Amino acid sequence: MDFEELLYGIFPISIAVACVFWVIQITKTKMTYLTISLAFLNLLILGISTLTLINILNGAYPTFAPHIGIGISIAILSIQQLTSNKKRTKI
Repeated sequence: MDFEELLYGIFPISIAVACVFWVIQITKTKMTYLTISLAFLNLLILGISTLTLINILNGAYPTFAPHIGIGISIAILSIQQLTSNKKRTKI
């Protein structure tokens, strides 16, 4: 295993798997329409990105699209985390 394989393959896959667990945890704590729709979008992006990274590790043509997908997924995850932490105040 060389450094490029570790840097461009294994680390992004481990980040994607950690994000999947984080998305599931946020979705279980607060079940709203926004949370569920963001979780579905996030899991879809992370799944496609992970499968593409696995194909790249198996010899497919390399591209940075999965890395961009994981970055977009982290941004969506941050939005999901902010909306789930927002407490509603009673007036």
